[in-house]
Formats: sequence, C-alpha cells, structure tokens
Amino acid sequence: EILRRLVSVAELHLGTPEVALELCDEALLIHPQDIEFLRRAMMLSRGDIEERLAWRLIRALPDGDPEASLLLERLSLEGGRQYRMRALERLVEQHPTDETYRDRLESLRVDLGDWAAVAAELEQRETRDPTDLYRLAEIYQNRLGNKKGATSALMRCLEVQPDSGRATRALYNL
Repeated sequence: EILRRLVSVAELHLGTPEVALELCDEALLIHPQDIEFLRRAMMLSRGDIEERLAWRLIRALPDGDPEASLLLERLSLEGGRQYRMRALERLVEQHPTDETYRDRLESLRVDLGDWAAVAAELEQRETRDPTDLYRLAEIYQNRLGNKKGATSALMRCLEVQPDSGRATRALYNL
C-alpha cells in the first residue's frame, strides 16, 4: 500500500513520471503479477518497455478479460514485430473461427519470411480449398525446398479438383 501511495505522489503531486515508473518497477519486483502496478507502469512507459509491460498485464489478467482483449488487439496492430506476432497468435487461439486474425498472422509471417510457420498453419487448417492447397505446394517447393510436402499438397489439390491443369502441370514439373 505504501508503494502505491509513493507512485501516486511521484506521478501526480511531484510531476515526476520517471520516479513513479522506477517505483512501479521496484513494486513489480516484489509483486510481479500486480495488475494495478502493471497498468500504472505501462501508462508511464513508452516503446518496447510499454509493450513488455502490456504483455505482462495480458498474462496477469484472467482469460476473456475485456482489457486483455483490447491490449491484444492494440499490440497486434501497433506493437513491434515480436509483440504483433505473439498477440495475433493469442487472438487466433481465442477466436479460432475469425479469419481476419488468421490472415493478419499469415501476412506478418510472410513479411518475416517465416515460411515454415505459414505452411504449418495451412496444414493445420486441413483445408480442402484448391487455391490454398496449390499455395501450400508453392511454399513447400519454392520457399522450403520440400518436394515431398509439395507433392502431397498437389495430390490433395487434385483429389479436390481432379481437372486442375495447374496442379497437374506443377506435379509433372516436380
């Protein structure tokens, strides 16, 4: 309780947010999951420190908490790459049927060149869409150098769409 008062005094009455942030950091060493200190420290900080604190706050809040959802959404849009990735992964977990989060996560992975993760996500979806299967085959072949994976994806594509000239040509060229 004393630390809470000191943080308030430093922030509001003395006008020194730097001191208030240092006091929050000290308090978080003692109480690392204290939601109030995490919120206060996050409001007082900027940049990567703010993102780290936001992530700690998300983990400290109960699942499904509206504040955690808002923080995840904010980090997924405005955070650094690492935090955007983690936030989008968490949002996909929480909203497995929301294609918007999946698409944003896939786009970020493509931007980062994380082709193995893109392929794994497409495999996990167990898609029967010929376009997705052909795309998966291209990723296996052109990005990962995995002919076996490319062949498997093209065979599945032909199972779904037997008259696909594109898939047939790609399989022949393997």
